Amino acid sequence: MIDYIAAPHGPKRPYSAAAKAGNFIFVSPQGGRMNHQTNEKMTTVKAQGERCLMGVEDVLKAAGASMTDVVSLNIMVTSHDNLEGLNEAIQARFPGGLPARTTFCGPLPHPEMLVMIGAIACHSEKE
Repeated sequence: MIDYIAAPHGPKRPYSAAAKAGNFIFVSPQGGRMNHQTNEKMTTVKAQGERCLMGVEDVLKAAGASMTDVVSLNIMVTSHDNLEGLNEAIQARFPGGLPARTTFCGPLPHPEMLVMIGAIACHSEKE
């Protein structure tokens, strides 16, 4: 059985924020150019990365999981030059060990968007 998780915050999209299949949760990439609760714009890759990770965390909470369940990150970033600030944001969020990761560099859907982050998590309901 597959459960589809709606986005807890932010604009409505024509796809699910996540899909939960068994113990696995597949989180759609989260953008970080704006905090949709405060309407504050994020202008650095580090700030956008932090906001993306907050979005991933919100979706995981809605699915009954947490960031400690993340096994892999799927990252899209506009430039290799942005990786340093992004890596700082990721390392701060995963102090106990870094998840596996795929990183793609290229254009993103909005000109102000510097990074998007999706995730795969594995969560056991018995925990």
